[in-house]
Amino acid sequence: RKATHVARDTPSGRGWRKVRLSGDTRTLHPGAIMDFAGQRLSELMYQITILLFAVLSFAVGYATSSFRTMMLLYAAGVVVAFVIAVPDWPYFNLHPQHWLAVDASHPNWDVKVGAPSKG
Repeated sequence: RKATHVARDTPSGRGWRKVRLSGDTRTLHPGAIMDFAGQRLSELMYQITILLFAVLSFAVGYATSSFRTMMLLYAAGVVVAFVIAVPDWPYFNLHPQHWLAVDASHPNWDVKVGAPSKG
């Protein structure tokens, strides 16, 4: 798939500037980017998974008197949390943000970097 180019306004030390982003970060689900509610859900699922595996691995490690078993089980929990929370799964995109269209007739649209804006 060919890389897409998107121009975004980003803050810099001297004001707002245009940044050209290349590449397609939406490899799993084209057209879907994780929304804010999805980010919150992803973080919550990650924290709960890590906590559950930490408690479970401690209990199993204590019961078996094996530090190695405890660490392997905890490492498995980290992998499970990674698989659950990091990819952009469809259930993280249930509340998309609808951004306003760009108004090309706006008087400050072509303001140079560092130039003070009017009003």
